[in-house]
Amino acid sequence: MSGPYRILVVKSAEQGIIKASDWWVANRPKAPGALAEELERAFQLLSSQPLIGAQARNIKLTGVRRLHLLPCALPLVLPCKC
Repeated sequence: MSGPYRILVVKSAEQGIIKASDWWVANRPKAPGALAEELERAFQLLSSQPLIGAQARNIKLTGVRRLHLLPCALPLVLPCKC
């Protein structure tokens, strides 16, 4: 595989990220940037290793992979067109 690959975030995932970010900032005052840092790392990882994570099976889109962010354990579900 070559890379880096472009990450496409569908509208529903974008809305989920915004909702999770708002919750995180409001409820995790000691680590307000942790979720943003985890998302950045996940996007970097996905752009270089697009087949990482488990294949999502309960989604209408094809080629979607599920990647859980740690330590917050937020599932990140993105389509993978590889």
